[in-house]
Amino acid sequence: MMKYQALTILFTVIAFTAMTSLPETAISAPAKTTQQQVIKHKRESFTFHSKALDAISTCTVFTPDPMVKGERYPVLYLLHGYSGDNNDWADRTSCTLALTNKKMIVVLPNGDYKGWYVDSPLIKEYQYDSLVAKDVVAEIDQRYPTIAKREARAVAGLSMGGHGAITLAEKHPDVFCSASSLSGVLTLHDWLPKYYLEELLGPTRKEKAWADNCAYCLSDTLTTANIEIMFDCGTSDICYNGSAELDEKLTALGVKHTFNRTYPGVHSWAYWDEHLPEHVLFHYNNMTEKLSGKNMKIDNSTMTPQQKLYKKRWLQFEKETATYYDDPKATSPIVLLGSSTLQIFNEKELMPGLPVVNRGISGDRIGIDNQPGISHRIYNTVIKLKPRAIIINNGTNDLAHTAKTGTPKTREVIDEYRWVVARLLKELPNCHIFINSCHPTNDSSATIAPFIWQYNILLQNLAKEMGDHVHYIDHANAVKDENGLLKKEFAADGLHLNAKGNEVLRDKIMEALKEQGILDGLQ
Repeated sequence: MMKYQALTILFTVIAFTAMTSLPETAISAPAKTTQQQVIKHKRESFTFHSKALDAISTCTVFTPDPMVKGERYPVLYLLHGYSGDNNDWADRTSCTLALTNKKMIVVLPNGDYKGWYVDSPLIKEYQYDSLVAKDVVAEIDQRYPTIAKREARAVAGLSMGGHGAITLAEKHPDVFCSASSLSGVLTLHDWLPKYYLEELLGPTRKEKAWADNCAYCLSDTLTTANIEIMFDCGTSDICYNGSAELDEKLTALGVKHTFNRTYPGVHSWAYWDEHLPEHVLFHYNNMTEKLSGKNMKIDNSTMTPQQKLYKKRWLQFEKETATYYDDPKATSPIVLLGSSTLQIFNEKELMPGLPVVNRGISGDRIGIDNQPGISHRIYNTVIKLKPRAIIINNGTNDLAHTAKTGTPKTREVIDEYRWVVARLLKELPNCHIFINSCHPTNDSSATIAPFIWQYNILLQNLAKEMGDHVHYIDHANAVKDENGLLKKEFAADGLHLNAKGNEVLRDKIMEALKEQGILDGLQ
């Protein structure tokens, strides 16, 4: 027994000696695994004299609590909407929850309930662009431990404030490095009610001041501004079309941006509360990256030949659409929407006397894989024409491109096609949409012919699925040979129809239009 007690004492001494001989860092190591302190935010407000307004203005501010002595912070400027004030975001959303663990300051300026964040050329007291970009930014940098440079400033807003956020970034790229909009009024077009804008900018929307304060009209500046852009809008929101139009313009210009187009919702605080955390994180991550030296430059200048063609054609379409109804004789047109099959289709010769508008772009795709395509050009260049019928021909280019890396992304293309048709039906409930088959290929392009036939079956099913105003046109079977390839007598090359092939396509289109009564009164 004594022997075992002695051994126990010996092992205890050895163990204790070993423990006390370990480095101090090892002893304290468990402390490193304890949970980090949660960063919360403290709300406060202050007033100051604004030079731009020549009046007292108020800001609500959220600061990390506690702020670390000697540490400096990036700043997010969060703008309220029409009829709101600097307390809206704080009082009506879970703002503090969205800011948890974000080491940044958030500023809520007072843009007046109808200030629109513009410098009015008509009312000298309404200089709310300068209030935010100059006075508030300077005041915040003076009062708080900010990182006083553009890489550490972001701006976001809702509705009127979404308009303000994007236009402030467009006008002041030296002040802000990122901008985002929730349900923003991003175009100042005819559908928008007055909301005091005529008093601020002039009685007619054609006045220069309207274009000078419109996010859509100023979007050219973003090609060189080096600004991160994100925006979203509920699919049932009155402002959705404006967001979609800006997305299309930025896509055509080659400007990097994010548009979250499928969020359900209306113009409501429930929507803004739900999506605020995403915007906070977007700006926080962006500023963190820029301050670390990463992601310093956004290159919007490098474009592929296809992107350059897309941009050229899109800008041409935009101008044509804007002036289409200036002609008093103009009537609701038949739109040809697609790729090279329709671009080279000579509608004036093949369909004389009919109001046909060609929206074909050679090489165009449907819009998947971050590539510009049909889904990025339906609002500005098609919907605004208020067409009576739309002929869509698209898919061959997507099948060919995606087949290079394996099986073509047929299902993804069909899903995007479905989205395009659904949006067209929503915006143009009286319009008839004709989904045209893709004709087969031959020669060096013959390898994708089997995929085209599978794709056409899915297109036919899609037309049946989408309702009474969607129809399928089958010209593919009329131009195929016994092997399912493009028949030589109809082929200009391995991909395209010749004059005779285009006559077949024309006949099939005319037959479908007549069947639905589209040509009644036009011939």
